[in-house]
Amino acid sequence: MVSNKYKENEAVTISCSVNHTCASSPPSITWNKPDIQVIRNHEDLDRGIWRITSTFTFTPSYRDDKTQLQCTVTFPNMKISRQSVILDITYKPQNVTISVLQKTEDNTTLRCTSQANPAVTTYTWHKVGETKTFMGSGELITVQNGTSEKYICSAGNEIGTADSPEFYFMSHTAPENEKLNNILIIGGKTGFTLLGIILLGIFFILKGEKICCKMQKPESQENTELTYTSLQRGEVGGDYDTLQVGNSINSRPFHAGSDYVNA
Repeated sequence: MVSNKYKENEAVTISCSVNHTCASSPPSITWNKPDIQVIRNHEDLDRGIWRITSTFTFTPSYRDDKTQLQCTVTFPNMKISRQSVILDITYKPQNVTISVLQKTEDNTTLRCTSQANPAVTTYTWHKVGETKTFMGSGELITVQNGTSEKYICSAGNEIGTADSPEFYFMSHTAPENEKLNNILIIGGKTGFTLLGIILLGIFFILKGEKICCKMQKPESQENTELTYTSLQRGEVGGDYDTLQVGNSINSRPFHAGSDYVNA
């Protein structure tokens, strides 16, 4: 293994070899990279010297950058020899991200970052919508708070360019249908509560009148008969004619507070 510099997505062939003098028991060669298909070649050089070579082909990605590639040679006497290199994989920007660096009362400073080898040389900003509008260049940009615009950042180096996902400010205003549902739920609960209080009040009023009637002691049997006669023939008073319970009670909608009164 000599070279350690490769380009992303370009297939390369890597080999590791060792000379030995025992053709019947050659050393074994292994790699620290899983899931590779290895080709072994054993050749007679001359005068009892042999060479065994292990070769594989792989396509590097940006994830292989700065990782160690190692081949290990194990001889029949269990002696071990290793050789390794740190891979240097060149690739265009990856994981381009927009983040909030600083926020003031009126403006927000956005920052664009990415992972690249070689390092990013250009950052450009655009507003996106029906068309893509150039806003400026550089790692940082300042925008107005509360805007509904969407932004993307493009990062580039000598290998290529890549864009960030769209960035936009989240709105904290609740949807109209959500506010309406909250009002209806709270108002409905309040309506049932008021109805229950009214029914309890009627119950105790009627119960109190019955108790009063039972506590009155009749002066004579004649007065008692007159009392019962009066109760049987009497008409329901006007106070009871106007008493109604149920859906006829009208009430204004209940509002739960300022968080819901935006509709």
